[in-house]
Amino acid sequence: MRLSHAHQALLAADPGEGVTVTGIAARWGFHHPGRFAALYRECYGHSPHRTLHGS
Repeated sequence: MRLSHAHQALLAADPGEGVTVTGIAARWGFHHPGRFAALYRECYGHSPHRTLHGS
């Protein structure tokens, strides 16, 4: 559930406004960026950075 919310936040965020993957992850209770990134990649097939930046 938290991962899904973090994913939606990454999709909706504007990185030009200073939003970061680490900030979104922390907001949803993921306080270890490496673990968050690994779990995210396992679930969504790419990095959270890629989702945030739309690449």
